Amino acid sequence: MFVKLKYLFCAVFLLFSTSKLNAQQNFTLTGVLFEKGTTLRIALAEVKNKRTGFSAGSNDIGLFTIKASIGDTLLVTKRNFSDLQVVVKDTKDLVLYLN
Repeated sequence: MFVKLKYLFCAVFLLFSTSKLNAQQNFTLTGVLFEKGTTLRIALAEVKNKRTGFSAGSNDIGLFTIKASIGDTLLVTKRNFSDLQVVVKDTKDLVLYLN
């Protein structure tokens, strides 16, 4: 009986420790927004993380930072531009182009 409990405890421990490894890791993502086909940067656009609901704005030179995890979808909106959705694939800086 004691041996079965020992194996059960080990199985439960491994299950919980594995699930923590797969948990999403938040990081600060940095990016820059350009008008497509130009070198003009886009200021005052909204960048929203659809999973968390958090938003950030691009500054005067088109730079933004936002908390994200790999797999999150970002929605970029700016008046007179088409909306852009981007899936975060890694922790590298993003360079995004709006139409």
